[in-house]
Amino acid sequence: MTTRKAALIECGQQPPTDVAPVYRPFLRFLVLALLLGTLLASVRILQIGLSRDMVTWAVLDADRVSDDQQFTRDGRYLIRVSRDRFIPSNDPVRAEVWATGHWERPIRTIPRVQRLCGSTRDGRRLLTLGIGATAKIWDTRTWKITQQIALDAVEAGESPAAALSPDGAWLASVSPKTSELTVRNTATWKVVTRLRPAYSVKGFSPDGSLLGYHAERKSGSRRLSFVRPTSGHHVFRVTADQMAFTPDGRYVAGEGGDGVVAVWDALSGKQVKRIDTGCWAPFGLSIARSGQLLGIANERGAKVFDFGTGRLLATCDTKEDYRHVALSPDGTLLVGAHHAGFEVWRLAPHSELSVRALFRRGGAR
Repeated sequence: MTTRKAALIECGQQPPTDVAPVYRPFLRFLVLALLLGTLLASVRILQIGLSRDMVTWAVLDADRVSDDQQFTRDGRYLIRVSRDRFIPSNDPVRAEVWATGHWERPIRTIPRVQRLCGSTRDGRRLLTLGIGATAKIWDTRTWKITQQIALDAVEAGESPAAALSPDGAWLASVSPKTSELTVRNTATWKVVTRLRPAYSVKGFSPDGSLLGYHAERKSGSRRLSFVRPTSGHHVFRVTADQMAFTPDGRYVAGEGGDGVVAVWDALSGKQVKRIDTGCWAPFGLSIARSGQLLGIANERGAKVFDFGTGRLLATCDTKEDYRHVALSPDGTLLVGAHHAGFEVWRLAPHSELSVRALFRRGGAR
């Protein structure tokens, strides 16, 4: 008994009834119920917010077909080779230069360009292959030609292929007519390596120490060989059609058949993981510079995966079949090309994509 109650009793007064013990459990339950309700409401609001489209997209220049596209390594420009969809494919095509973030119209058009062959790591030099098998190196600050070489008659096949090393020191090209791969020094145009047979060059590793090319012309063959570009020394061989190096050059990813993207160690050629894309056949691969995102083109648009875990993070649904896909180096943009033009998708940050994947079964859209 408290001192106050004892004093009231001594004075002949009735002390007030203590109601706190009676209502205390109810008050605790009410507080817990309010907290739980607030938590559930917050989760629901988060789910509603995450149910919105992950990207915003726009169809651009729907009158032209994209034959090839890629971002410069610094991410400042998207270069696109296109042709008029209403004119036969044997008509001359052109390259369009788009400044990322300004998608109203290209800032420059380069006529008579058949292929894009890569840029240097600083994004200042771009290699294109034009009509007549003329390789040209462009200064992307002025868009003037700094170097060019007309491949000789032996190499001027129907559809030659080429690639520029990240440091700009080496030019690799393949002639479908002679099935020969040549590597030239861009300072002197001297040939330092010749390899046969070869029918398609896929590109250099980020440090320029490896060169990937298809060494077989057999129907259905997808044997991809990797060599040292200056010596021609064979390093390893895998089965893949499309390929993409990680930004650090440690791994190379390739479409391994049956909708599976295989990842190999770039030093040993040992397969380290497989990513099931759920697609019948990925048409193109792209890895962002951060190395966290893998983008693939498929028959219903594009998908974005976490490269480390293989988890599906985003699906870019469209009614068109994407023929090519390109991720910007920082992983904020995905460009998909189809027969009616191309579309630009803005991706959320990787951390936000990971959270969204937790709330949407099979990944976030």
